[in-house]
Amino acid sequence: MPDTAAEHRGVAVSGNPTGTAPLPAVAGDVRGRPTPIARKGSPARWCVAVVVGAVLMLPFSWLLSHGALLPFFLGVFFFVLFGLIVGATMHRVASLTRPYSSRMLLTGTSVVVAIGMVVSVWQESRDCPLKLARDAAARTRLLGDRSVEEFKDFVAKSWRTYVLERYPPGGLTGYIRWVVRSGEIPKGTIDGVAISLVRPQRGLTWILRVVLSAGLLAFGIGSQTLLLRLPRDPAVRKIDERPAADS
Repeated sequence: MPDTAAEHRGVAVSGNPTGTAPLPAVAGDVRGRPTPIARKGSPARWCVAVVVGAVLMLPFSWLLSHGALLPFFLGVFFFVLFGLIVGATMHRVASLTRPYSSRMLLTGTSVVVAIGMVVSVWQESRDCPLKLARDAAARTRLLGDRSVEEFKDFVAKSWRTYVLERYPPGGLTGYIRWVVRSGEIPKGTIDGVAISLVRPQRGLTWILRVVLSAGLLAFGIGSQTLLLRLPRDPAVRKIDERPAADS
């Protein structure tokens, strides 16, 4: 007589009623019916997901450039929040042809994170002279024969000239060099400005904030995209397996 216990074990372990040979891996739908699992993710589909994530990251990067400067590093938590939104969107776009290789997922995720951080710091560098100019105008009583807007414009142009001359080639690279090394224009450097222009986050503090922001952004996006290396998400797998277990 056939060993019914062995047959039972075959069903439990391999999904084969005879217990003789394991069946190919399958995924059950919500009704417990087996459906084939795709074995290779589509590079084209993943590229589309990366492009969608990069485009979505652009407006978020503008917002993050402002939130990152909040006191006590409170703004870095927005990097996680927006990262989750971007990652979930990428997951949604690419999930039809999962699973993907870990290398493909890590490469695409890194590209989106890099775009988000570069655009965020670039926008921060563009806003810096305007913010310093507003601070200088608010703290300067005697503006001479210039209006407030003319004074702000003068201070902003003077900052750009200072960074270009002292930290070439200016622009984004010059801003990074300036904020890491000094983050300050000393008092008396700009004619008519009797105060020092100081960046709230500078030096080691700025570096720490950028590294922390990049890590949290990568965590937010990667927590969604790296799930695509699995045939199914863990929560979905539990739901799919529940009818089979109950039967």
